[in-house]
Amino acid sequence: MICELRSGDNFLKFSYFRHFAADEANGNPYNFFFTVRVSSNGFSGLTEWECDRKEFVKFVQSIQDLYDFRTSSAELNDIGYGSRIRFDLDRTGHITVTGTLYGHAASQTVTFRFTADQTDLHPFLTNLHKQKIPSSD
Repeated sequence: MICELRSGDNFLKFSYFRHFAADEANGNPYNFFFTVRVSSNGFSGLTEWECDRKEFVKFVQSIQDLYDFRTSSAELNDIGYGSRIRFDLDRTGHITVTGTLYGHAASQTVTFRFTADQTDLHPFLTNLHKQKIPSSD
């Protein structure tokens, strides 16, 4: 499944989700992986993302809260090379998506920024919820 936030030619895509429950049960925070691809104002990047599944679940909840105007930002950080994605919502429903993606061994970097609106967020959020990431809580 692909989770895509698209605004015009700009997009942020999450795909190829993998969860390693045994690693999570053993306390290893490197237990959830997926691919991130971004295209922003003519520049693009692709990277593998590593994080604790619990952090990803919190991020999805933050995106839901953003969509429901209960918070003004959501952020997710990669624990491998330090990539970062952030969503900031203003009072009118406009979202600024920013971040930095690092390639393998941090040999290449793309920093991005684009704007979307709340209606663009809905399909992305719907697909994030469809991932049905198991909860070990």
